[in-house]
Parts: sequence; structure tokens; C-alpha cells
Amino acid sequence: MTTADAIAQQKVYGNVFIPSAAEVTVFGAQDFGNNGKITTARSIVYGRLNVAESVLFVNANENSYINGVVKKLGTSPLVFPVGDGNFYGPFAGSAADLTGVFFHTSPTDASFPVTTRQPVLSFVNNTEYWQIEGPNATSLSLTWNEASALGKHLTRIDPIRIVGWKDGLWTEIPSKPDINSILGGNSSLTSGSVTSTVAIRPNEFEAFTIGASSEALPVTLADFNVKKELNTGILSWVTTSETNSDHFEIERSTDIKIWHKIGFVKSFVESSVRREYRFDDSTPVRGANYYRLKMVDADGTFAFSTTKSLSFESVLEGITLYPQSSESRTQNPTACYGSQSTQAD
Repeated sequence: MTTADAIAQQKVYGNVFIPSAAEVTVFGAQDFGNNGKITTARSIVYGRLNVAESVLFVNANENSYINGVVKKLGTSPLVFPVGDGNFYGPFAGSAADLTGVFFHTSPTDASFPVTTRQPVLSFVNNTEYWQIEGPNATSLSLTWNEASALGKHLTRIDPIRIVGWKDGLWTEIPSKPDINSILGGNSSLTSGSVTSTVAIRPNEFEAFTIGASSEALPVTLADFNVKKELNTGILSWVTTSETNSDHFEIERSTDIKIWHKIGFVKSFVESSVRREYRFDDSTPVRGANYYRLKMVDADGTFAFSTTKSLSFESVLEGITLYPQSSESRTQNPTACYGSQSTQAD
């Protein structure tokens, strides 16, 4: 493997390509101010850009970044200015030999399904992930921006965590959102960063992304199932804890991209025992029907359940069921029921 030392270059002039099985090492300040990209083969085992001790990258953004693999050689902290396509996804760490690459695509597409996660996690981001390697323990920071679309799933940043794929499961890594983002400014749902509160060895994980802890959520969802009865979809779920919860909204989609609210079920508000709920979708659409629960707290905080699906070969046409009023809805200490609303896909 050949190594070229880019000692003199201090600014990226246009696009630079590092071929497979080659390395380039940079020293000193590196300015991305000319809207150029440094591109390597997008796999850690192939070409890469090496970063010497105390290198500082400036003016990196969604148009100017390293499109590929970066390896840091020293122990000084580094914000890795990595991206993918027109998306900027930097991360940070300090250990020597830390190596990483950013992918703006769903982890599920790389065999890291976002629904396969620890019960303490309510959400794993499905828009991006990082592959980061390194034998030495380090703190780790991940970033998000508007393209990460966290605001579609969360209403506040405090549950945000770093999660790592380990032993076939997304696992929570002790971490917390940064008040001041490593990229500057205050962290918000639009942009920010989250940093581990313990040192981790990246080699113990296959991939990293951003998730959310369920500790701050209104309910603990123990089970969620769907089944068919003739032309009706039966949704049932169980909670084992509810704190200041308000209600459940039932959402349906035909493509897991666009979701429609099809029902509402009032929760028990406060509970520390097993509670069972049910909702009947009496007018599913022909073909695939994807379902999820939106669990809403009294203050508007919400989280989504995992996604379940049913397929209907034939459905009843022209029948619209209206939701039952709160007065007529049957409730008892162990069950709640709902029916289809008028909103269709």
C-alpha cells in the first residue's frame, strides 16, 4: 500500500480522489473554502485519508467535505469532516487510529434494521449511519442536521442517544445531547450533536447512529401486535407503565413514508400495572397496510412504536366508519377500544 504525504496542500482546490489501496496523509490546517471534495473508496478496508496530529479542518459543509474514509493518527480531538452525496455527517473522537466513514442511507439497507433494538430505545434513526473503527477507547460524538429528520419522530432533544449495532441489536451507548453542538451553536431538533459519557472501543460495534431513549417517554410499551379477522385489522398493545400519558394515535401507511392518522384511543394517564388496548381498522386498503402507534404525553411529547404490517387481498368498498365519541367508547380497567376515522390513505 502506497502512502503519499500531502504536506504542502493547505486548501482543497477542486475535487481530489484517493484511489483504492492508496493513502494520503495531511498535516496542518486544511481549508475546504473552494467547494472541493476529497474522495476515497467508501470502505474502511480500502483507500483513505490519514490525518496527522493537530490537523484542523475549516469551512467544511454539505458541499465541501471528505467523501469517504478518514483515519486520525494522533490523540488530539478531531471533528471528522465526512459526508455522502450532498449530505454532511461529521463525527468526533480523540483516540489514535480512529477511522470512520458516513453513509446517508438507512441502516436497514446495510443489514442493520432500525426496528431491531433494545427495549430501552424508542427510536433508531433510519436516514443515516456511521461505520467507525478503532482499538482504543475514546469518547464519541455524532451530529445531526435538518436532513436527519429527527423532528418527525421527536419533540425534544433530551432523549437523544448514540446507539451502536452490537450482537445483532441496536444498543444504547451512555450519552447525552450537547447543549453547545460540536459544530457551533446550540443543539436543537434541526441540528446538533450528542456525545458519549463513557469511553468506548469502536471495534466492539459494527455501526453507529442516533437513537432515542424511552426513559423519558410517557408509556412503557411491552407488546404491540396486529392480526386479520376477515376484512378487519385488529391492533392490540400492552403497556406496563404510564406516567402523565394522554392518548394513543393509530397511524397507517401504504409505503412506510407517508402516514395517516386513522384513530385515537385514550390512555389510563397514570398506571404501574399491565394495561391492554385494542383498535379495529375496519376499512383497510387493498394490499399492504403498515401500522404504528403514536404515544402522546399530556405535554405533547410523543414517540412511535415499531411498525407492523398486514396484507389484504380484498376489502369492502364504500363503507366509512366514524370514530366513537368519548362518551360511547367502552372502557374498563383492563381494555380500551377504538374504531376507524374518516381519513383515508
